[in-house]
Amino acid sequence: MTIGCNQIVACILKNCENLVPGIKDKAYFINYDCVDKDNSSFDADNALILTDIHLATASPPCYAYCVEGYNFSNEHKVSMVKKTYQKTWEHGFVFRIFDNTPEDKLWIENLKDSRFIVIIENNYSKPDATNGDGRTVFEVLGWDFGLELNAAERDANSDEMLGGWLLTAGCSDKFKESSVPLTLFQTNITTTRALVDSLLAPCCP
Repeated sequence: MTIGCNQIVACILKNCENLVPGIKDKAYFINYDCVDKDNSSFDADNALILTDIHLATASPPCYAYCVEGYNFSNEHKVSMVKKTYQKTWEHGFVFRIFDNTPEDKLWIENLKDSRFIVIIENNYSKPDATNGDGRTVFEVLGWDFGLELNAAERDANSDEMLGGWLLTAGCSDKFKESSVPLTLFQTNITTTRALVDSLLAPCCP
């Protein structure tokens, strides 16, 4: 008998490490058209591990732009979408901007009509002596089609948001992602973090 595609072929053993929920307050946005997918690379044994991201050569230059909240203000959720003939994935990202400057409002206005990829950093970092520490840390949302801004709200009287912005990004109504968010990992956590840093715009600390 020949085993077809999408078959279960491995075991999942008990995880003796304590899981850590949540994601870091800093996330990284890349314009979808700025990602050079032809020169980006994946792990040979696991197509969900992105080992390198290349940005396109363009004018103005392509960068990853950081957006930073605080006190665990970023949220991420992924969920399966069951359709008639296939199953896809919804990538969701909720973030908050605790300010209301003209520059912030222009950034949101530009985001409204754009598509983008988001790199998030999980709090959970599982030690892995075999494959290298840090394979659970960085994830990439919206690789297939990019995410879009699905909701934006500012309540000037909100004592929770302090008059800032609550923004919700996700897949488009028409196109969902073909897989769960990709893992971004290159050898170990140090080299992976250096990869992320190499993508950043000069304005990112």
